[in-house]
Amino acid sequence: MARLVIRAEGHEELQYPLGSVPVFIGRSSDKDICLRDLTVSNSHAKLVPEGGRWRLRDLGSTNGSYVNGELVRDALLRAGDVLRIGNTEMVFCEDGGPAVGEVSAEAIVRLDGSGSGSDQPRLDSVFSHTVSLTLEEIETDLLSSRELEGVPTAESPRRLRERLAVLYRLGKQANRLERLERFLPLLASLVRDAVGGDRVFVMLIDPASGDLVPRAYEGIAGGDRKGISSTILQQVIGERRAILTHDALTDPRFSHGESIAIMRIRGVLCVPLGVKHMVFGALYVDSFRTDHAFHTEDLRMLGVIGSQASVILRNIQLFEEQRRANAELRKAQEKIEAWNRELEQKVQQRTAEIQKQAERIKQLADLKDELLGIAAHDLRTPLTIILGYAQMLQMALEAGSFEPEQLAPDVEAIERTALEMTNLLNDLLDVQKIEAGKIRIRVEPTDARDLASDAYRLHRLLAEAKGIALRFEVDPEAGQVLCDGRRIGQVLNNLVSNAIKFSNAGDTVTLRVTSLGGEGTEFAVEDTGQGIDPEELPRLFGRFEEISSRPTGGEKSTGLGLAIAKKLLELHGSRIRVESAPGVGSRFSFVLPLADQTSDSARRPETVGV
Repeated sequence: MARLVIRAEGHEELQYPLGSVPVFIGRSSDKDICLRDLTVSNSHAKLVPEGGRWRLRDLGSTNGSYVNGELVRDALLRAGDVLRIGNTEMVFCEDGGPAVGEVSAEAIVRLDGSGSGSDQPRLDSVFSHTVSLTLEEIETDLLSSRELEGVPTAESPRRLRERLAVLYRLGKQANRLERLERFLPLLASLVRDAVGGDRVFVMLIDPASGDLVPRAYEGIAGGDRKGISSTILQQVIGERRAILTHDALTDPRFSHGESIAIMRIRGVLCVPLGVKHMVFGALYVDSFRTDHAFHTEDLRMLGVIGSQASVILRNIQLFEEQRRANAELRKAQEKIEAWNRELEQKVQQRTAEIQKQAERIKQLADLKDELLGIAAHDLRTPLTIILGYAQMLQMALEAGSFEPEQLAPDVEAIERTALEMTNLLNDLLDVQKIEAGKIRIRVEPTDARDLASDAYRLHRLLAEAKGIALRFEVDPEAGQVLCDGRRIGQVLNNLVSNAIKFSNAGDTVTLRVTSLGGEGTEFAVEDTGQGIDPEELPRLFGRFEEISSRPTGGEKSTGLGLAIAKKLLELHGSRIRVESAPGVGSRFSFVLPLADQTSDSARRPETVGV
């Protein structure tokens, strides 16, 4: 079997057996042969098996590879060739014995310190002064004989007690779910008590950025992060390996670390923090002393602390996650309760609206029944009268005794009765529109005198027939008002008709129009009739309401006129006022706004409705 006999300054001569796979040589720790010489490139050269022989290939190194003193890029090796890479000399040997000196099998070195049980050893533990252990390899007995390796015998019992105390104090934390900010400083203090060192950092991965950041510190230099090797941390986190370097100043992995030289950092310990396949941080310890400030058992001790701390940290993380989840759950519950209260309020509000609508529907149904009752009762009597007079006229025509003078009263009775029926039907239709919210008004400039004079002419003969004096007074300053002329005429007709209906012979009814200047124009109907009891005034504008005052000429009253007048005036933005006293008379009045002859609204009709 081919092999290399390696001679490095400061080390015994070693043999490296060559198997069946390529061998990589360089300064980085992942190479099969790791050389600590700063003149060696990270990836310097490789040995490649080729048909039973070996070939040396330079990988573009800075200082080159030499065979028998000659710089080569690619060379097929022969037994006895001397390879030089940096300050390290290697002799290529083949079966039949080494070229220089016999070397025993015990000189073959592997990472785990065992014999040559593999045909592909690694030499990084020798040439880099670095110990690298997996987490599984750390799980050894701290009280074994190796615990005392490299430690003065006098100090062994004291160190054992100190380390057991640290483990005991750390174990007590497992039963406590402290907050992270309280546990991490304690962890840093326990680590320094256990393994010493000048600086201890507890590094955790920031979930937001993914960066490894110091969360707790113990030692000198005020927590300065200078000199912390990102290479070591990345290797520890990436490979989940615990690493010890005896001298960072001479370790090639720190060759570009200016802060290492400035801080004069020598020994470094670093172990990962994590559970199962999850890694969330690292414990980092360094020393400014001379080299070999830490030993392998310090690394194992730190690994055990890291394993226990990882479980505690994970439990704290889970507890805090549970606490946050509970807080979020409480917030969600509070929101749900608020939504429920809001929903309950909306349901109550909607229920009240539905109940109100139901009551409204019932009122409309009751109104419908009332209207039907009025139609059946109040229309039947006029229809009977009309039918009776019509039959009398028919009999007179059949008998041939047709005399206009005799029939004139009958025709007048028919006309008067038909007018009463028309007014009643109009009132019923208006009430139906008002209750259904379908009545509309057309507002436009209208002459106040014309409105009042129409009502006067319509009722003059009726007043004369009852012996009532009907007067008409108009202020010369009264001009145009803004209103629906037909609807305001309906209001005036109702007020004048009521005044005549509830007055006796000899009484006076006055229709008056008065200018109020810029405040508008007032329309008033005054009478000297029966008057109204003050206690009955609140019921005066209700539908189908009857009061103690009765029509003096036996006229019919549906109780709808004033209710309709009130609603029509409200649609105009006005209101009806009543002044009355029993035995004195009554005064009904309302005010309408003036129409501005120069404005657009005075020239353009506007429709308003409900």
